[in-house]
Amino acid sequence: VTAYQDALKEWTQEKNPITWAMTTANLAVAQKSLAERLADPGAAKLALEYFESVAKAFREASHAQYYEFATEQIAKTRTLIDGLRAG
Repeated sequence: VTAYQDALKEWTQEKNPITWAMTTANLAVAQKSLAERLADPGAAKLALEYFESVAKAFREASHAQYYEFATEQIAKTRTLIDGLRAG
C-alpha cells in the first residue's frame, strides 16, 4: 500500500491520468485485500473510494475494459463492506 501511495506522489491525476488510474487501481486492490484479511470495514471503505475514482477516470478516458474492471470491483467491495458490517 505504501509503495503505491508513494508512486502516486509522482504520478498525479493531472500529469498522467491513465498512469494515475492504473496505480490507484492497484492501490485499491491492495487496500481491499487488507480489508479482507483484517476484517476492517474502514479499509474496505477506503478501497471503495479508490475504485470509484478509478472508474470515473477510466470512463472519462474511454477505457471500457478498465472501467468494467473497476465497476466490478466496486460491487465486490460494497458486498465486502456489507458483510463486515453484518458480521
